[in-house]
Amino acid sequence: MTDLLVGLAFTIGTFFALLLLYFVYFFQDRRNGLTSTLYKYIIIDSIVVIVTELISSFLLYDKLSPTLGVILLKFHWYTGLFYFYLFYFYVSAHFNNIQDVSVKDYIFKTKEGKIFSLSSFDTISNYSTKYPNQNYVKEKNSVAKFWTMRDINALKRSRTFVNETTAGTIFITSNKLPYYCYVDIFKTFISHIPYYFGNCDVMINNKKFLNIKDCFETLSAKRFYNLKPYIKSSKTVKEAQELVENYFKDLLGQHYVY
Repeated sequence: MTDLLVGLAFTIGTFFALLLLYFVYFFQDRRNGLTSTLYKYIIIDSIVVIVTELISSFLLYDKLSPTLGVILLKFHWYTGLFYFYLFYFYVSAHFNNIQDVSVKDYIFKTKEGKIFSLSSFDTISNYSTKYPNQNYVKEKNSVAKFWTMRDINALKRSRTFVNETTAGTIFITSNKLPYYCYVDIFKTFISHIPYYFGNCDVMINNKKFLNIKDCFETLSAKRFYNLKPYIKSSKTVKEAQELVENYFKDLLGQHYVY
């Protein structure tokens, strides 16, 4: 009986050790790894998952930061073999900076039955800088300061408008202020953004945004009083809140989290 228990324990231990090695191997940071996968294999099916939930369930540890991955069932055209593969989006750059059209247009599926592609949304990085711009914008020419932007998950934890000048500060000129107000208010709506967009840039419909940009300015001015001298909005807070909420519902469509 003792030998049986020892053998069982050894088998279980070996299984989890191999599983851990599997995670370590496939969770390496490989820039644009999905691009090469799409070229080498025929993708039969895929699903977006929170990788850290999978790890936590095996390690019995629930304090890992949410990070996305895609489980792929793929067919290798040369060997004729089927594979399960987990592509790990370790940093937001994997979602945000992928230039290959086949990846941007790839239809991702979620466990909730939703679908999306990276090309479905325009992003804030097309209209404002996400990173410190002190090399080419002087502080005297700015009307406000903003903290460095990354992806949506990072925005949850970071600040938006700041008072101090540090290495991570963005200087905002008056013509770009509405876009930073947009990001500031986007942060307040993050609870309505689904987890599978967490590694993406802040999304925007620029045409519709420009029609109500004063609403975002009104709401940001309420949060940061030092912005008021630079904002000429006539919208009340109540009017602005309603229009902004409708904007985000329209922007996200089926993906809006109620």
